[in-house]
Amino acid sequence: MSADHFFLTGKGGVDKPALLRRILQELQPLRTGEIQIGQKEGLPDLLVCYPAPGSGEDCAGKFFQKVVAALDEGIPILGVVEPEQPELLGALRRHRRVKLYEITPENCREMEGEILEAVRKKLWRQKTDSAGAIVVRREGSGLQVLLVKGKNGRWMFPKGHIRPGETEEEAAVRETREETGILIRITGGVAAEISSNRPGDRRRIRLYPGECIGGRLVPGIPEVRGADWFSGEQALELLQDSEGDTELPAVVRHMLREKRQEPEGPKADG
Repeated sequence: MSADHFFLTGKGGVDKPALLRRILQELQPLRTGEIQIGQKEGLPDLLVCYPAPGSGEDCAGKFFQKVVAALDEGIPILGVVEPEQPELLGALRRHRRVKLYEITPENCREMEGEILEAVRKKLWRQKTDSAGAIVVRREGSGLQVLLVKGKNGRWMFPKGHIRPGETEEEAAVRETREETGILIRITGGVAAEISSNRPGDRRRIRLYPGECIGGRLVPGIPEVRGADWFSGEQALELLQDSEGDTELPAVVRHMLREKRQEPEGPKADG
């Protein structure tokens, strides 16, 4: 599982705040915001977390609460946590989306490059638009819609980030194959545009109408916990619960109406 947040830690011998500042310099231009007690941030690309400011248990406790709350707000964090902050360090170790880097004088230079690459990749994924497919097939006298089950247990359309050099349609075909094992072709028509349901995620997601041309239904990546075909009404109910986009049901119904007028194509296994 890829990390959302990156923290430098380790015992003495390395100026970790200075290392963090060097990494930030390499990431420019970038909109950053610091995690500070009582400060309200807008929507920066990256939150920066230096060791707890001030002194005293009250100040340290408020800072701990601020950092832990920020972990689930959807904006990546790059920070420093000292061994003298055991409560915060423990919370970060337990959080499934945090990557901790143990910095020593011996690995400092290597870790700097590794952290820089990890943060760049996260920021690229945070900003890069995604594409996917609304795939419909005939089954008996009815129609079925292809959905995938994500890590959070929600059902959604197969979709993912557009790679450099890809068109949106190519990305939709590739992501469907990688996530479900189903081969598709884009059938034309207007793509449905939705927003990400993750806090702080400003990506544009476009879903293209597609039809199955082969393949076998097998989830192919760790992020996908399941893939299946559902009747139109089942799919509409699952999507409304998961995606939270009120326009999706109308889009799917329109595609189902169009599909009923087309001749039958090849079927996939599963």
